[in-house]
Amino acid sequence: MRAIRKCLVSLSALAVLATPALAEEGGSTQALDDALAAGYKAGFICSSTFNAGQTLEEIRQNELSGIYPDYQRSFDKLPDAMIDPVRKLVSVTYSNTMPPRMAAWRPGFGCTQLPVGAEEGALNFLPRFAAWPDFTGEDRGSAIGSNVKVQLRIEEAERLEAPVSFAFDERSYGNGTRTSAVVVVKDGQVVAERYARGIDHETPQRTWSVAKSISATILGAARRNGHIDLDYPAVIADWNNGADPRREITLRDLLQMASGLDSGETGSRTDRIYFGGGRVVDQAASKVMEAKPGTRFKYSNNDTLIAMRSFRESLGADDSYHRFPYEKLLHKIGAVHTTLEVDWNGDFV
Repeated sequence: MRAIRKCLVSLSALAVLATPALAEEGGSTQALDDALAAGYKAGFICSSTFNAGQTLEEIRQNELSGIYPDYQRSFDKLPDAMIDPVRKLVSVTYSNTMPPRMAAWRPGFGCTQLPVGAEEGALNFLPRFAAWPDFTGEDRGSAIGSNVKVQLRIEEAERLEAPVSFAFDERSYGNGTRTSAVVVVKDGQVVAERYARGIDHETPQRTWSVAKSISATILGAARRNGHIDLDYPAVIADWNNGADPRREITLRDLLQMASGLDSGETGSRTDRIYFGGGRVVDQAASKVMEAKPGTRFKYSNNDTLIAMRSFRESLGADDSYHRFPYEKLLHKIGAVHTTLEVDWNGDFV
């Protein structure tokens, strides 16, 4: 039995294989679909290569299969990605007239996409740590740490074997479902685990919408440290103007997905940030209000992204903001191999 040692956290708020709907940002064109498909390929290959250390074949199987049907046709036309292991850069050509889509890795920030249309020189604008906050504490042997001691009773293993194995047959828990890993923890101990082909206990993986819970936990640490007040209006400078009613939205509204902001039909598609290299401030925080804050629940990736952006503006110091999740939460609980990724403007996504 092996413990989980690494976890790639990409603060993406998508569900891996959810049935897609049209992106909430508006209409689409073939040119944009091609650009987003290329961004998807560049971003996923970059993270899987430089965060997870997967081979190209493993990436094709585990990361590049089952993508949104919206982009499948465009994706299938793309050439192989160009991977620069020295500069830790991945680029994907998709047009004869536009620059390739690019994603670059830096310590502590993982892979960040350049926006559609950006040339290679724009890499100089990507955020980076002056000094990466290395972990200096001692792993306390928690279930997510590196030194967990596993004591498994035979009867427990036997009872769990069938339900855990069913998760990988693509039928028992829903036709076409795909599972990469199952880990069962009881009383602080791993009592069952199983992985898909090409993945093991040390393979970093995307958390997808679990990142919402991670974000909420980071904001809980921020509240505990006196940096934010959940019932105070979210600090978004662009909202604090004139007749803008969004100035009344609180952090609690955002965390409860009750902002009242437009997020499309499902609220689960934020493609122009995740695959288009868009900024949180341009895409998520620009939506108009369609309901009074605090009166309606509506699932929304944007609300979580805006909440994290509000913390950044409240703190007013980017280096402290980027170090905060590592120093005040992740490293304290032994999550020393976790990577939080950002947009090119430095906002966690």
